[in-house]
Amino acid sequence: MIIKINVMKTLTEKRVIDALSILHVKAENQKHSGSVSLPNAERFMAISVEQGNFLYLLGFLAKAKTIVEFGCSFGISTIYLAAAAKDNGGSVITTEMEAAKWGPALDNIREAGLQDFVTLFQGDAMVTLQDVKEPIDLLFLDGSKKLYLPVFELLKERLHPGSIIFADNADHAEAISFIDYVTSANDRFVTASLFDGRSIIIYVV
Repeated sequence: MIIKINVMKTLTEKRVIDALSILHVKAENQKHSGSVSLPNAERFMAISVEQGNFLYLLGFLAKAKTIVEFGCSFGISTIYLAAAAKDNGGSVITTEMEAAKWGPALDNIREAGLQDFVTLFQGDAMVTLQDVKEPIDLLFLDGSKKLYLPVFELLKERLHPGSIIFADNADHAEAISFIDYVTSANDRFVTASLFDGRSIIIYVV
């Protein structure tokens, strides 16, 4: 028996497809032109199309209504998350440290037609996310790797059994403290490595 799941409703809308296509091309062009030499305020540091589709699918299938993102950058990942939030009747709370990225990110989210499903803060995540009150269904970590554990500690009281945490760039040295924490607490978390070890998914039990 084959069970068909009707997903990717919002992700197949023309405005969303067009916005993501343009942004992914810009990110790829920047990467191939030597983005390492650029300041963080100008670098996309974007997830791939495959990671984006996975994020959407994760949020949609988990029926995540409250999604929190640490590290919006220019909004590529936020658009995938917001598409899932829209289909679930939920919303995304996201934050970006670089002031120069806040406006362009908001513009990109608007181009995708998803601004009504996103609250975008600018500033230190340890400040901007401290007032999150809602139970968090999906937490995406993609900002400064050294802040993965502090941000997690800040938000852990808002997580619940069934919450999902997805951390990109989990193979970075600065993320080790966070990875060690969640992988050692196997009575509280189920973890799996994804995308050739670059990412980790954590399920709260």
